[in-house]
Amino acid sequence: MKKAIVISAVIIFTGIIVYAYRMPILFKIGGLEQPRVETTGSIKDFLAGNSARYHVLAVAKDSVSFRMLSKNIGIPGVIFFNKNRQPIKCSEGIGCPKVARRFASELNSNAIFNIDTSGLTVSQLSEVLDACNVLEGEELLAEDVIKKYDYIVVYGWCKYLPGQSATMAGVGKELLENKDVSVLVISVNLDFVNTWYKSAEAPKLTI
Repeated sequence: MKKAIVISAVIIFTGIIVYAYRMPILFKIGGLEQPRVETTGSIKDFLAGNSARYHVLAVAKDSVSFRMLSKNIGIPGVIFFNKNRQPIKCSEGIGCPKVARRFASELNSNAIFNIDTSGLTVSQLSEVLDACNVLEGEELLAEDVIKKYDYIVVYGWCKYLPGQSATMAGVGKELLENKDVSVLVISVNLDFVNTWYKSAEAPKLTI
């Protein structure tokens, strides 16, 4: 009985230590910064500072849409859609840029990929777009325009992961420079946005 109590105490103490040190380690090693409420201007400034290129820039409509987009796209993350706007590849996390670059190298107008919705709750591009407010490039989402592209690539990023988000912006730039295939690149910012809040004072954010 006494031994069991000692073991339990050790487990609890270890849990407290891990919790206490987990976030500082993530902030230091993972490049994680304290999130803040962003504006359209601050979002565009980040992209400009990283020489990002894209066709369409969007943000989540609200906190509910934010949760759905974060779950499906990932932060950072990417979803590749085929010409019929069905998902054919998705990836998220630190290894996402590498996966995205490798898959992008396989794209061509004649390639045939299986539909892949594993890990997703969306099965069409329209479900992603319905959760977004478009800041730039809305005219490119018109039916007569979007149907001209062989693929649509949606990538997610946020300012509180600046290093990984800058890398994802680089992937978007590379996709636009691919002359062998027609790709529509949609950059979806997944920060907390000031337009979500009715009050003048936004809530304090913590991770």
